[in-house]
Amino acid sequence: MIIFNYLITILFFIFLGIFYFLLGTAVLKDDNKLETTKEIIGFIIHTLLLAIVGIVFQALQIQWKLYAIFTIVWTLCCIVYSIYIIKEKKLKVFNNGVNAFIRKYWFFLVLLIIFSATILCNAGRMWMDNLSDDGYYLVRIANLPFMNRTFAYDVTTGFKVSGISSYTLNTWELEASVYLAILHVMPTVFIRFGMSIFNFFLIVCGLHSLIGKINDYYNLNIKENRYQYFCFLIIPLLYSMTMLTKTFISLDLEDT
Repeated sequence: MIIFNYLITILFFIFLGIFYFLLGTAVLKDDNKLETTKEIIGFIIHTLLLAIVGIVFQALQIQWKLYAIFTIVWTLCCIVYSIYIIKEKKLKVFNNGVNAFIRKYWFFLVLLIIFSATILCNAGRMWMDNLSDDGYYLVRIANLPFMNRTFAYDVTTGFKVSGISSYTLNTWELEASVYLAILHVMPTVFIRFGMSIFNFFLIVCGLHSLIGKINDYYNLNIKENRYQYFCFLIIPLLYSMTMLTKTFISLDLEDT
């Protein structure tokens, strides 16, 4: 049933967000850092090594299964490291308790609801997979685990490719293909729904962390629980980007 695809996808990205947060907490070892900074650091640390190794795998056309194994092992190592460091250093998961955490970030939920509603309202265009460049990425993520010589062929045509292209340096599809293969959910639900919302969440976290840095640098004396409201800027910025591309460049944005 399709509802299970949505449920599994939602649960996966909730756990992925928690995983990044715990990893960032363990790496920074600083209870005074913003929770959003910890989230972004965790994301960078985990994804950076996967990207570096992924580029090597794609350039040398090494089998996908070996990359999947590496991804699982690296993730498990990060989990063990995070738990060990947090317990050993007695780090706080929530800087000032759960209640303070909710007060500082409750508005994130509002932003996610707005963004999710926007996606669902655009569902007709969203599911037209081959309408745009997105069709390539969807096919690539879905097919990578099932190809005999994973990186030796163009996934959209089946023709053999040679040399190194710009796609060799692009590894987010490779990482996503591992998660998709493990979860066995519909690629469109996982990528167009789950990844779109989760990536939006990461953008909001990055903006929140940046606002905190600006506040500290210029001594603006803005309370931490008010940083979240400035993140609303991301909503009109997304719409204005679409408007600008249509008005001044005469191109419609296709990618999610």
